[in-house]
Amino acid sequence: MNSSPTVYASKQKQWYRRPILIIPVMLLAIAIMVISDYPKSVSKADLQSQYALIQKQIWTDMQSCAASITDSTTAVTEIVNKTTNQMATAQSIVKNAIPNCTIVGNGDLLDMESIEVPNILLNYKVNTIISDLYTWAFPNAKTVLDDLAQLLTDPSNQALKTDILAHQRTMDVLYKKAQALMDANSAKFGIPTENLNLPTINSFSPAIFG
Repeated sequence: MNSSPTVYASKQKQWYRRPILIIPVMLLAIAIMVISDYPKSVSKADLQSQYALIQKQIWTDMQSCAASITDSTTAVTEIVNKTTNQMATAQSIVKNAIPNCTIVGNGDLLDMESIEVPNILLNYKVNTIISDLYTWAFPNAKTVLDDLAQLLTDPSNQALKTDILAHQRTMDVLYKKAQALMDANSAKFGIPTENLNLPTINSFSPAIFG
């Protein structure tokens, strides 16, 4: 007697239910994932172009905050040295400079802080450069500007002068470290480096701390 087709079919395991077939399919899927994730070869030209773009953006994004420190120290120095008596102008310069060293008031800083470093540059401490320079700007440069604003109306306040010196020295360390990393990377990639030219403690007139 022939078996009933219906009964026979119900006893057969579908191909996707057979353990012997499931394992090879799973292994194939894993192999495809591994191959697709395997890092592709990166040319020197790729590194050069990607790093040049990042480096230029960092330089651009730092300029507004850096200029704000330079302009403010110049304005305060002129008041302290009695080169000018335009107190209202000096106060306006410093007040308007303060937001430039925050991500709320300066879109360039926000852009820099939000940079997504390409995978091919992850081994070159680009995130460290960005972090150090952002910290240079905020809270350090912003605090220096806050202190300079107060110093205009309280020029003999020694605590303010001490605080300015402390933060500016911290900024100098961050700047030196970031610039050194940028220079080293540029040398590795064989491209010109971007000199940030950030203001340092040497940019301050001794008269401010007198």
